[in-house]
Amino acid sequence: MNVSQQISDLKERGVTQEMIHEKTKVPQYTISRLATRATKEPKHKDAKAIDDLYQFVVAEGNHWSEYENGATA
Repeated sequence: MNVSQQISDLKERGVTQEMIHEKTKVPQYTISRLATRATKEPKHKDAKAIDDLYQFVVAEGNHWSEYENGATA
């Protein structure tokens, strides 16, 4: 799954780009560019941070507010 799809899936669960930024520290403008596929090749650290949040929220079914910057409980 690509990063833009992960962002879309997070959005479907009520997680905004600003919330993604808050939890991952990926700049909001980068998240926007990834979501619209304006950026085709994300930096590894950005893709990993978004993937970690995606796994926590979407795959594991946790609430986004419980996520702690890369630490999944």
